[in-house]
Amino acid sequence: MGTQIFDDLGPLAASALDDAEQQLGVRLPTDYRAFMLQHNGGRPEPDRFDIRWQASQAAAAAGKSSLLSWFFSIYEEREENLLVANRVDFRGRLPSGTVAIGRDPGGNLLLLRTTGLRVGEVLYWLREMEAEEGTTPTEENVGFVADSFNDFLSNRLH
Repeated sequence: MGTQIFDDLGPLAASALDDAEQQLGVRLPTDYRAFMLQHNGGRPEPDRFDIRWQASQAAAAAGKSSLLSWFFSIYEEREENLLVANRVDFRGRLPSGTVAIGRDPGGNLLLLRTTGLRVGEVLYWLREMEAEEGTTPTEENVGFVADSFNDFLSNRLH
């Protein structure tokens, strides 16, 4: 059985997604765009996913899996809002070339890589180990989850 999405706000108008990309200054990967156009966020079931940490990362001791509480949506409310999360709540706190697309119960984030050679990768951002305020965020607190959003939905959630 594949991933099912509950409590979504979809479908989302393409113009609203285009506007969000413009506000964020990114082009979102095609598979994630398709998800947003159909679902516009929501709660996945199953919701558990695995995280692969590098041996050199201190975060490796943080755990090898997490739960995804919610995929962020584009809508008027503040809670679980993709634009608010990226432009307000986590502005300047995430590694360059990433966008927050969801969260776990502890406030850690699911990220999507939007630039570079590995565009589309799904990553996990551990809040408790984020960069000190005033310093440039690195990927020291970021673990690998999946090569693409579709891979995440089809193979990583269990």
